[in-house]
Amino acid sequence: MNQQSGFRLARWATVLTLLLAVAALPATASQHECIGGDRVRDVTAWGRPATTFSPYPARSLGELKDLFNRYESDLRTVLGRAGWEGNPDDLFRTVRMAEEGSPLVTVKQVAPGAEFAWMAFRRKGQPACVKDIRWAGKSTFPAWSITVVSNDVEYVFMVPQECLNLAAEKGRKPVPPPTCDLKASFDPEADAITVTGTTNGASIEVTKITTPAGAGKLGDLKPLNGGRWSYPVSADGTYSFEARATSASGRQSSTCSASVPVTRKKPVCTISASVDPDTQVITVSTAGSVGSAEITGFKMWDGSSGEMSALQSAGAGKWTFAAGPTLPKKPGDYTFTFDAVSRLHGYEATCSAGATLTKERRRGQWIVRGYAARVDSSGDEFNTVTPAVGDFPEERTKFSIGNATGFGGAVEYLFRPNWGVELDAMLADLDTMFVFDIGPLWGMDHQDVDFQPISLGINYHLTPDKRADVFLGAFVSAVDYGDATYSDLGLSFRKDLGSDTGFGAKVGVDIPFSWESPWAITGSLRYIATSAEVDNVDLDVDPLIFTLGLAYKF
Repeated sequence: MNQQSGFRLARWATVLTLLLAVAALPATASQHECIGGDRVRDVTAWGRPATTFSPYPARSLGELKDLFNRYESDLRTVLGRAGWEGNPDDLFRTVRMAEEGSPLVTVKQVAPGAEFAWMAFRRKGQPACVKDIRWAGKSTFPAWSITVVSNDVEYVFMVPQECLNLAAEKGRKPVPPPTCDLKASFDPEADAITVTGTTNGASIEVTKITTPAGAGKLGDLKPLNGGRWSYPVSADGTYSFEARATSASGRQSSTCSASVPVTRKKPVCTISASVDPDTQVITVSTAGSVGSAEITGFKMWDGSSGEMSALQSAGAGKWTFAAGPTLPKKPGDYTFTFDAVSRLHGYEATCSAGATLTKERRRGQWIVRGYAARVDSSGDEFNTVTPAVGDFPEERTKFSIGNATGFGGAVEYLFRPNWGVELDAMLADLDTMFVFDIGPLWGMDHQDVDFQPISLGINYHLTPDKRADVFLGAFVSAVDYGDATYSDLGLSFRKDLGSDTGFGAKVGVDIPFSWESPWAITGSLRYIATSAEVDNVDLDVDPLIFTLGLAYKF
């Protein structure tokens, strides 16, 4: 060591030398053990750099590790001569694995009076050690304190920061058996138990498992990070675990246990079905189900089984079904039923839901009808008798009203699904007969007289959603009759039937060509209370009118 190094060591008073006490030790000490030991030797001065174990200081943790690596062989020699009962590997591992702030490798001040069981030094350049050393200097010096657990015993070493004179503090403390703590928790989502073991020893392992069915398999225990394991469950009940913690030496161990009650999550099946009336598409959802839910089948509106391929996936737990094309033409309510199952942990739950699609009859606000009509009148008649006067013979006449045929049309506005206002006009030719008998002369003539009722009324539809739309009506009619001239045997007679206001009622029906067709066959039976005036005599016409034709709804 050069003179500058000697001055630095003296200035910091940290290089521990053995001085004359070491020089005075018997030269006959064994080369395989520490010298001294017959009494405690005081060290009161610093000097003789040649007795220091290393000429390099260890003021930082990095320098300490570097010196332990550089002089590992010599340090192991000293540990052997000192008869240290620990494992040297544990000492070197403690130093090498230490981090800043580690509680095992710290800096402390060594005060006067501190005693050590032995201390390393160099004797003629070779590693040596001396027993029973006491620092009798006048001041403290900084040193590294190294706590080592080896073979279940705790030892404390001291290393001055200005050299590597490793020293062992007196006494040792047996390390108690390793702690063993075990916890178990059940995760219903993962359907597994998490076992957590902690110890201050070297290792901890699960040694026994008890399930509700008996002994569990250790092979089913899957390791996780940080002293944790995962264990699958198969039934409800209590699961117990036992573990053993082992010390680093393997000589000490302790056991611990933990139990956890398990109630497995059961499946819940929830299904809903909704209808879009515009697209006639049914959406089926299993949202809200617990477990793995799927549609297992569905029933059509007629009770037959639907094709599963007709269901289209619309995302997680959602399907669609185009129901419109499967419906018949007939309006009505059609119900589809969907079945589902949810599976979880070997359990199953089933559910079903129905969706009703309403197919409405083709509706319109206007109905136009055109028809042919058969008019059956009451056949009323009147007779006249004029007595003979002078040369004029007796005169007899007879006038009667018969039946008619014709055609007509109507327009109805539906202001409610069941109620409509109708305007109707019809043109028919009533068959009339005029008979006259004057003395020896007799004649008869038939003429057609116009029958033109224009009616305004209201209809009530009894079955607007059925194939046959039956309706009842009441109306008021303005009836216009025509006139006619009857002639025979050179004689002419003109008759004007006039006009009248009548009231009527009817029953009708519209039968569309198909459920969705705007065209329909229409027919009705009507009655009008009306009369015609002939020669100031009222003749009841009161016709029953039968109509048959076509209707168009829009």
